[in-house]
Amino acid sequence: MVPAEGALKGDHIKKSVDESLKRLNTDHIELFQSHKDDKATPLEETLSTYGELIKAGKLGAIGASNYDAPRLAEAAKISKEKGLPRYESLQPHYNLMERGLFEGALENECLKEGIGVIPYYSLASGFPEWKVPREGDVGSAQRGPA
Repeated sequence: MVPAEGALKGDHIKKSVDESLKRLNTDHIELFQSHKDDKATPLEETLSTYGELIKAGKLGAIGASNYDAPRLAEAAKISKEKGLPRYESLQPHYNLMERGLFEGALENECLKEGIGVIPYYSLASGFPEWKVPREGDVGSAQRGPA
């Protein structure tokens, strides 16, 4: 799912945060994540808007989800150069079956910048299914006997 162009523009972020606060019946969100990168919106605009929301006390920290390594590195560079909030976490698609989606450049960027990782699909949407087979299932199990 690709976000609509402009999903991380300042006005859209502010509206989304306010709607989330209302739905959650709270005045503060500890971690707010950019769900998908919006390459049509400059990172400086996105990070500046998050800075305003953090100063206003609406957000505690920000995270990113589904960013690639070059874009995450660019965000870190802009945060440092402009004194803007940085992405404190990354939520990548990562599990034992699809390790290559995170391991490598993206993992290295997170290690370099000290970015926490909160993977999604950690159980590969149930693929590994680690349950113990019943006696009648052993012979017909695709993965063989336990």
